[in-house]
Amino acid sequence: MTLRAQRKSLSLHQSWILLLIAIFLAVFLSWNEVYGQKLFCGPKSPKIEPEVARWVAESRAQPHLVWVFFTDKGFTRPEQYSRMRERWETRLSPRVLSRRLKCLPPGGIVDFHDLPLCQQYVNKVRDLKVEIRHCSRWLNGVSLWSTSVQVEKLAKLRFVRCIQKVKRSSGIQPLPSSPQLPPSRKSCSVCFIDYGPSFWQLDQIYVPQLHQQGYDGQGVRICLLDSGFDNLGHRVFSRMRIVGTWDFLDADEDVSGDDHGTRTLSVVGGFSPGNLVGPAFGAEFLLARTEDIGSETPVEEDNWIAGLEWAEGQGADVVSSSLGYLDWDPGTGENYTWEDLDGDHAKTTIAADIAVQKGVVVVNSAGNNGPDGLLNTPADGKGVISVGAVDPSGLLAYFSSRGPTYDGRIKPDVVAGGVGVISASASDSDGYEPVQGTSFSAPLVAGVCALLLQIHPDWTPRKIAEALRQTATDLGPPGPDNLYGWGLVNAAAAARFDPSPVAPPKLTSTVYSCPNPCRGTGTRIYTPLAPEREVTLHIYSATGLLVRSLTGFMLEGDKEFVFWDGKNQEGRPVASGIYFCQVQSAHLKAAGKITVIK
Repeated sequence: MTLRAQRKSLSLHQSWILLLIAIFLAVFLSWNEVYGQKLFCGPKSPKIEPEVARWVAESRAQPHLVWVFFTDKGFTRPEQYSRMRERWETRLSPRVLSRRLKCLPPGGIVDFHDLPLCQQYVNKVRDLKVEIRHCSRWLNGVSLWSTSVQVEKLAKLRFVRCIQKVKRSSGIQPLPSSPQLPPSRKSCSVCFIDYGPSFWQLDQIYVPQLHQQGYDGQGVRICLLDSGFDNLGHRVFSRMRIVGTWDFLDADEDVSGDDHGTRTLSVVGGFSPGNLVGPAFGAEFLLARTEDIGSETPVEEDNWIAGLEWAEGQGADVVSSSLGYLDWDPGTGENYTWEDLDGDHAKTTIAADIAVQKGVVVVNSAGNNGPDGLLNTPADGKGVISVGAVDPSGLLAYFSSRGPTYDGRIKPDVVAGGVGVISASASDSDGYEPVQGTSFSAPLVAGVCALLLQIHPDWTPRKIAEALRQTATDLGPPGPDNLYGWGLVNAAAAARFDPSPVAPPKLTSTVYSCPNPCRGTGTRIYTPLAPEREVTLHIYSATGLLVRSLTGFMLEGDKEFVFWDGKNQEGRPVASGIYFCQVQSAHLKAAGKITVIK
């Protein structure tokens, strides 16, 4: 072969190599983009979680309630994702679209969570003769009743990512009826509304001042997730506008079945002058029955998640809930543990934070577990406003659950009245009774959130939470704590709150982290701001985009670090690369660099 022919052959060979490299890079970058957008999550190993595997080994015939999560939604290419997002955005109601635009950029109104499950996957699951209860778009999975034999068959389906137990609880635990304690002030001589015996519970959190200015929650939509709404013919509901109802246990519009929801609904939005007035008596209401506490059957989390997804799609601006999953048969895997209270693990918490990302203010009771118990889920959520309870004098109720979360964040966020709260009676159409529990402090705060949204319709859930925290009346030890959170809600002060900072904190020094580089399991970020009490952590990408904000860290005692788990704001592990961190207090801030490798 001549030298010229050899050169020509070599050139052709090099061209083929370059072409193959280009094809490989194109495919790699395409799949990298797919994984970055979480369009595909590979199967877990093992697919069947240990608790389910243990049950499979012990019982062959008895059906159990499980989650079956999918790897994808039937597509894995970015262009398919874009087309589906555009198509789905046209289905959003103007109300939902307007609410989401407060929190999301125009190109990100619809994301992966909104897209429907792959119907082919659902059909193949149904072919195994299982009983599907709920389909969750947000979690990309279905809850279903399955025998151990069916579980083994489900695990063999290529599109099944993992199978986990649906967590349970014994539901909303009613407390003994509360004696009506004498409030410090019984009436308001200058108010145009006669609050009757309910005056104290609103006056304590400065709601009458906003009523005097003409605010009553009008134009705001509140959804209650509860165990039933009996006696809706009560006088206190005579002027209430209920725009939607659904029973997620019986799959119909009849939401009767218990009186707990009757009481919480009357506390947040009832209106019967001289007897009971709620903070948001002018709001619209959605009612969802997600629990059955009238039987011995434990309450399952999938009903609550289905209710929350429904509420978001129905245009809810505020969700009020008294859910908890920490008290059912410990040690069986039926419920969540202390280690799960980190804001990232409980399915209810994940769903609640997704709702917050979509512009919904989620208010949840801290729980009635007292000083020796734990928080409810999803009260551990990073975006959830968790509410503790105080008596009319401002003392912490004995039953109010304490923080912190497993990852060290302060909870509850705020407190409100929860002892001797006046509510509607379920036994007659014009009776009223004092009740107690964080189940009733939460709707009071939800009503305040509705007032704030009426006054500031552009406020996001995070701004609402910030306003409540920063203007709350400090109780207990100075500063935020795990008893009262940031303190007793002050609705009037929150309405005047300006979320824009007065002056940026001064950059004082740098921080260092360990391990660095970190391999996705998280890193401790050591800070010189130890004398400062409360700090916030911000993580930025190399291009300056905000990746994660974590609030409520307390530097106490010898603790001189904050922890980042290597995840973004949606709770997903970040990609490998360089990230910048900023630890900030009210007056000082320090910055540093973190390398993430996989």
